[in-house]
Amino acid sequence: MKINLQILKKVLCVPSNQSMIKVLSVFCLAIASTIGKVDAQTYYSMSSGNYSQNFNGLSTAYPTNMNGLAVLNTGSIPIATKTTTATNSTLAVVSSSTAIGYDAVAANSTKMIFLCTGTTDNAAAVGCDLNLDFTGRTAGTLGFDYALIFNTAAATGRALSLIIYASADGGSNWSTLTGPYTVYNTTGNSTAAVSITNISLPSSFNNTSNCKLRFYCYNGGTVIGTPGGTRPKISIDNIAVSSTASATAPTVTNTTPATNIATTSATLA
Repeated sequence: MKINLQILKKVLCVPSNQSMIKVLSVFCLAIASTIGKVDAQTYYSMSSGNYSQNFNGLSTAYPTNMNGLAVLNTGSIPIATKTTTATNSTLAVVSSSTAIGYDAVAANSTKMIFLCTGTTDNAAAVGCDLNLDFTGRTAGTLGFDYALIFNTAAATGRALSLIIYASADGGSNWSTLTGPYTVYNTTGNSTAAVSITNISLPSSFNNTSNCKLRFYCYNGGTVIGTPGGTRPKISIDNIAVSSTASATAPTVTNTTPATNIATTSATLA
């Protein structure tokens, strides 16, 4: 692309070519920094084997085939298309603010951690996507573990919930796959993981290349007693997605024409 410096100088009121080049340099750096914040969406090919993720070594970046989200503004929490905090930047320790990341406690360091804060229920939400390619495959099941991660100060009944949404068209349309799974900030540093197994994936995933599972967390859920204090954290771990090869109809080929064709019979070679 050719840039006419003379025209740009007049439009931007820049006195010289040198000044114009400096302006363009700053502009290009700004564009580059913006592009660097956009997470690539690489789809895992299920034809290479079942998907599994145990978050070992989780650090500042999402695992391959997962990505965070910009703030989404459609609908009311909880819904796949409404979040309040961007999660598409560098991951960090989740402490006291709405975020997705990892935990500073060694026992929880190999789990992905979600937190949505706030006194008002259904006022904060975050999410991230797992991207899967089921080309030539029949979708099977989803499994994962989740657990309560106690969040500092004592509390009574503050809820945090996790829902898994599914999209078979790259994120244009979503449906609830499973959940909500709700944890409460009560006692202890964490609870034993709850294993969710054999959640059937939608048939719309079959032989579809741009499927997404959205792990969506929000600060709400069924109230227990009189809630107070801080919200808990919730972790996910040991994600497992299965599929099988798509069945193909057998092809019967006869290259020799039939003979002795009659009204009620024929002879095939």
